[in-house]
Amino acid sequence: VLGISGANANNGVGVASVAPGAGYMAIRVLDDEGGGSDEDVAKGIDHAVAAGANVINLSLGDILPLSAIGVPSKTEDALKRALDKGVIVIAASGNNGLPLCEQPPDNRLICVGSVDKRRMRSMFSSNGDLMAPGGSGVPIRDEDVLSTYKDNKYEEIPGTSQAAPHVAGVAALLVSLGLRG
Repeated sequence: VLGISGANANNGVGVASVAPGAGYMAIRVLDDEGGGSDEDVAKGIDHAVAAGANVINLSLGDILPLSAIGVPSKTEDALKRALDKGVIVIAASGNNGLPLCEQPPDNRLICVGSVDKRRMRSMFSSNGDLMAPGGSGVPIRDEDVLSTYKDNKYEEIPGTSQAAPHVAGVAALLVSLGLRG
């Protein structure tokens, strides 16, 4: 999803992103199938903060916050540490169509839901504080978000994970202008 917020512009190749001039760190916390542990995600967040990140995009979702069921979470602890240090944290709302954000409840976290190209809430999108382009999920060409993909290719993909980096890119632009939350 980094291609949505950070792909280079004016290079004659592929797509340009929301904030192509911003500096980016790609910190991988998920495996090839999109799975990962609470501990791995927490380590990734802590690493980004230690490396000086101003904005963190978490295109991770579909998991209700562990604290909602009384289970301690290293990820939630790492998010709190990042937010306490003034890092802007953008997170995908989740793809279960729930009337809530599937992220830890912290009013400093910006939860992003998905809209389709008609600006309607995507059928899969859970609620977010903000909505951004995330596609429709309908198996028709030009309905989803085009982004960089594996092996130097491009792919159209739907999801709130595609919506969140649009907002993260805008946040990076605002930070570059000296504006903060």
